[in-house]
Amino acid sequence: MGDWAEVLDRLLKEVQEDEACQKLIEDLLSYAIYAVAKNEADIRDTLRNRIKVQAWPLDEKGAVEVDLLWPGAGYNSVACAGSFEVLAVLEKKGLFKLKDIMGASGGATSALLALADPQQSSRTMLTFYMVYAKWAAETPRSTMRQIWQTTPLWREIYRHAIQEDEAFERVKNRGYVALACGRTLFQWQNWVLHHFSDREQCIQAYEASGEASLRGALAGRELPGLQRLGKCCDGGGILPFPGREGKIVFYHHSFYGSAPHCTLESIEDLFRKGVDDTIRMFCDSYDLCKFKTLQYGGTMMSYSKDICWEGNSSSGLRASARFLHVEKDEEQDEAHLEGVECITLRLEGKLFAEDALLRWARGLLQADLEVWRIKGLLQIQGRGLMLLQGAGDQVTLEPWPEAEVHFVVCIGAKGALGAKEQLEVALASCATVMPSLRG
Repeated sequence: MGDWAEVLDRLLKEVQEDEACQKLIEDLLSYAIYAVAKNEADIRDTLRNRIKVQAWPLDEKGAVEVDLLWPGAGYNSVACAGSFEVLAVLEKKGLFKLKDIMGASGGATSALLALADPQQSSRTMLTFYMVYAKWAAETPRSTMRQIWQTTPLWREIYRHAIQEDEAFERVKNRGYVALACGRTLFQWQNWVLHHFSDREQCIQAYEASGEASLRGALAGRELPGLQRLGKCCDGGGILPFPGREGKIVFYHHSFYGSAPHCTLESIEDLFRKGVDDTIRMFCDSYDLCKFKTLQYGGTMMSYSKDICWEGNSSSGLRASARFLHVEKDEEQDEAHLEGVECITLRLEGKLFAEDALLRWARGLLQADLEVWRIKGLLQIQGRGLMLLQGAGDQVTLEPWPEAEVHFVVCIGAKGALGAKEQLEVALASCATVMPSLRG
């Protein structure tokens, strides 16, 4: 599709001149402002309680300093615009001081756009998600087109968002992006990169973090000046900042069931959910964690050392990572080393029962195993060749034109995926005819 910079300019102009888009942006920002105003007394009471009972630290102006953690949740991460707007409004009232944002995949997209906004609001985030929604709406089979490679439109969005020096400095100094990197697919490790040397390096790192395509999973991409990390792609995970155990962190568990798609309707729905869950959390002095299952989003705020999930595999949080200050080429806390493992199950064109396969994939993502991503091409009874994709709370099947090799790839923490033989047996049980499997 021609010059992607020209595509972005056209779509951005359409969003800016579209009365419905502009009205929706203003309505959503007003929704967050109204929600804060309506519940401000309860919010202040909750903060006083936590500052007193839990000894939350304050800065010199009496505000609570907060880091933000946004997991990789696909286009569910639009919800982060809602929570961010609530926090930004509360910061303007002197209650908070927003610090650094760490994001992975869709959470990294939202982090860059939030930090790029000159007014520290969600306007930039909403605008560019609408730009993408317009592109997806006008592009035939936009989801299928990105199965092999994510659209370059996001690269141009990032470039446009940080073209001003002040915007780039905010992303550079306060943005942390999680990726899976390694010299081969079987050597991936969880890396968190920050303080980039230049714009292009920053742009490509955030783009790679969201490269959840087959090309990303199988090939990855090298980052300029960071070739020693090997190939980088989607699959990185967030975790509390090392050395900040006594600091407060806000975690948005943004798994709301809309990971693969982005429309104007989903943008509105997810933004409002982000606002509502953040307000709900602030109005409850005791229940810090509002999410209980993968199918329900929510927010929590507490000391960094207390931000966790039972089992630690389903929340989007990771146990460890390697942190790299890119500009100084300094790695922080190498004790946080984590390997990423990829197990490939090869199938010889047998038919699989759709319901059984979906149950297997969802069960694998929600189990105590550290499985983060599932991708595969296989024959489904009554539907033909399909692409299987699973991440977080989402498992989908999309039609695929043709493929000579059928396979399923499971990506997760090294040593925590379980035995390949057990995965093969469980997957084989989903076939209408027992398939032959080979390594």
